[in-house]
Amino acid sequence: GTERIRWRNIQPVEASDAKFHLYLNAFANDRTVFFKESGGQLRGDKADKKNWGYCLVSSIAQIVDGQPVPLKQEFPGEDRTIMRVVLARPVPPGAEAEFAVAFKSRLPKVFARSGYAGDFHMVGQWFPKLGVWQGEKGWNCHTYHANSEFFSDFGVYDVDVTVPKNFVVGATGVQWGEQSNGDTKTLRFHAEDVHDFGWTASPKFVDRTE
Repeated sequence: GTERIRWRNIQPVEASDAKFHLYLNAFANDRTVFFKESGGQLRGDKADKKNWGYCLVSSIAQIVDGQPVPLKQEFPGEDRTIMRVVLARPVPPGAEAEFAVAFKSRLPKVFARSGYAGDFHMVGQWFPKLGVWQGEKGWNCHTYHANSEFFSDFGVYDVDVTVPKNFVVGATGVQWGEQSNGDTKTLRFHAEDVHDFGWTASPKFVDRTE
């Protein structure tokens, strides 16, 4: 996937770095913080260790004066659910930063609010997502723990999702368009002032409207 992120600094403190959640990396191996704390199970449901998930950022750049400036990815340790970058240009209070990101995500077998089972897909916490800048307190962007909740800013999302043409998709927000690409189709969704964007897809879904 690719994403273009526009973020406004609403705190009275300049931001010189940025931190992103890479939630799917909690399921990358049995050495992550999540697996060590949970033992690889959640409410009696056990993870499938033959089908790991991950989120790999192939590139990230800050757009400065209309040009992409590559940023170096930093990780605090073996667990890679948090990624830090030092900004090419710090963001003063009230100003905006723009990022261009390319990434590859793989879902684990259905487990802990995300994953796939056959041709059913629950696509949650699937993209690199900014933490919350809290000024003097820094970034609220913690490692994916076994007992913690997801936390991010509310925002506006415009998302294009490409799936096999026979799949039925449910997603955050409102579907604004659909384009056929032969064996696939691209659906466009728009969501105003939401905490996150998730979607689900399967050829077996029935779309019912009231």
